[in-house]
Amino acid sequence: IVQSYPLPISDITPPHRQANIPRPAIGFTATQPFNLNKISCNTMQSTKPSVDILGQRVEIRLSEDLVGDLNEQSINSSMTLKCTLPFNDSNNFNIEKWRVWGITLAPKAITKPQSN
Repeated sequence: IVQSYPLPISDITPPHRQANIPRPAIGFTATQPFNLNKISCNTMQSTKPSVDILGQRVEIRLSEDLVGDLNEQSINSSMTLKCTLPFNDSNNFNIEKWRVWGITLAPKAITKPQSN
């Protein structure tokens, strides 16, 4: 059995869901004192993003560019990031519980540089 709960956060970057650079800085601050060392953040990209923990702040760096255009119907025209944090319930150790947060970013007319 798995149960999920929201990860209470504030100070989300970027503040908007449209990115104007290929690898936007993504981050948030946990509003409760969680042990963030076990947080895991993933995308549908082939390479896992890097995650830095700075106290209660989580900074995520994409390993691949976000490329596309909002006018294109491309699989690369958006990216969903999901972060999960396991936690224990002192009343019931048989139930696995997770804190979860996610965001979908869309490029704002970002195009990949052309190679010669």
